[in-house]
Amino acid sequence: MGIGSELEIQFRETCNTHGIPIAIGFFTQTYTAADYDVETNTASGTNATGSCMWFPVGNSTDEQYLTQGIIELDDIKVLLPSGIAFSGNSSFVLRAGSYMHIKSDRFDLDGAWVYSRLYLRRRNEP
Repeated sequence: MGIGSELEIQFRETCNTHGIPIAIGFFTQTYTAADYDVETNTASGTNATGSCMWFPVGNSTDEQYLTQGIIELDDIKVLLPSGIAFSGNSSFVLRAGSYMHIKSDRFDLDGAWVYSRLYLRRRNEP
């Protein structure tokens, strides 16, 4: 077993022990033909659950996305263990809040997918 696979297992165990629960819902977005400003989200697929690590945005690894205006200081950063599926249309629930996907990338080491780094923005609930 390579170092990447070992790190993947250790990261997942750390999230399960010290992380916070996360639920991920999958949705299909559709727009009405008459009004493209009206968006409808329809549940699609099975929800995924797991544990993740949560961090505020603002350290040096976030600087590029902050400067480009992709993320904001109010957004959060989540490290999600490999194997937990999500998509750009996913809805994320953690710490009693609902979040939408802004940006994500993944960390691979020695050919193994260790974790995904997601930037999430809190949804404005009516």
